[in-house]
Amino acid sequence: MGVGSAIALGGFGFVVGAIIVIGHLLADVLTPMGIRPFEPLRDDTYTLDVAKAANPLANYALLALGAVTSVIAFLAGSVVAGALGV
Repeated sequence: MGVGSAIALGGFGFVVGAIIVIGHLLADVLTPMGIRPFEPLRDDTYTLDVAKAANPLANYALLALGAVTSVIAFLAGSVVAGALGV
């Protein structure tokens, strides 16, 4: 592999990591506790107060959503790999 492949792989890893962090923050916003993204500077709390973190129904729904999203991502990756001939 070359330098270009290493840069592409690093960029891909960065994007995946950013999506995971953003997804986690979005899940935390659903709880009454919410998130405080500017904690050292301001005390603003952002919450949608949809469900408590201990709510089994909400947790299973988010688990199912994550599983469906994972399957869609896998299938999309397979299509892209097939189109690239990889």
